[in-house]
Order: sequence, then structure tokens, then C-alpha cells
Amino acid sequence: MRKQLLGGCLIAGLLVLVSSAPLLGQMKEKSLYERLGKRKAIAAVVDEFVSRVAADNRINKFFAATAGDLSPEP
Repeated sequence: MRKQLLGGCLIAGLLVLVSSAPLLGQMKEKSLYERLGKRKAIAAVVDEFVSRVAADNRINKFFAATAGDLSPEP
């Protein structure tokens, strides 16, 4: 339950950050990658999603053979 709340808060925070960027009066608009928090933030969202899929017995069997042997990039 706590992981779900944390994941939901992270996603909500990213959405607020992205939607409020134009209101901050930035001279040069940042790329979507930068607005989402670059690699660190995107990796956190993806990791949270993957852990939720792995924990959900209703759907995890469909993803059992996908990229399980790949190691993350540095």
C-alpha cells in the first residue's frame, strides 16, 4: 500500500511539474526529458511500474519472459 501511495505521489508530482512549467515564465522551454526530471526521475517511474507488474498476479505471467536477464544501464 505504501509503495502504491509513493508511486502515485511521484506520478502526480511529475504531472504538476510538467503542467506548471509554462507558468513559471521560462525564457527557453526545456525539453520533455528535462521537464520529467531526466534519467533519474524517469527511471524511478519505470522501476515502480515494473515492480507493480511483477507483483500483480493477474498480469505478471504475460511479462514473465521479457527482459528478465537484462541489467540496467549505468
